[in-house]
Amino acid sequence: MQLVDRIEDSGEYRRYVYERYIAEAALHLVSVHLYEGGAHLVVHSLAGSKTWLPGPPLLSPDGRRFTAASSSLDDHYAPNRIEIWRVGQSGLKRELALNGAQVWSPENLVWDGSNTVRWTQVRLNSSGMEDRRGAARLLSREGRWSVEWAAR
Repeated sequence: MQLVDRIEDSGEYRRYVYERYIAEAALHLVSVHLYEGGAHLVVHSLAGSKTWLPGPPLLSPDGRRFTAASSSLDDHYAPNRIEIWRVGQSGLKRELALNGAQVWSPENLVWDGSNTVRWTQVRLNSSGMEDRRGAARLLSREGRWSVEWAAR
């Protein structure tokens, strides 16, 4: 696979920057700088598959999954989103995509074991200022993800 920069000053601007190799999951991480905003690209070195992520991957303790998130209630180029991906010999499979739109955003994601992701849920108050609401979490039980939201 070849990634080619497009650095002319236009809406097609795209610059790829190799970040690192994540050996536990056989993933290459590439930051992508766009004319407006950015993204992350992961390439599974065993399967050759690639996927776009909203943020850099955070590997689970057992190395079988990763989560990626972006958080910015005031930036319309970056989604408020959490994704969970399974890493397998044949490639990557998204297990969950949770969108906050401009209602909430996730911050400070951490794995708590291999089946739980905790984060701080952030919302805007009536004045349009960020108002941290406390911890929220995603739980995987019997192959299904569920959300426990912070108290309002």
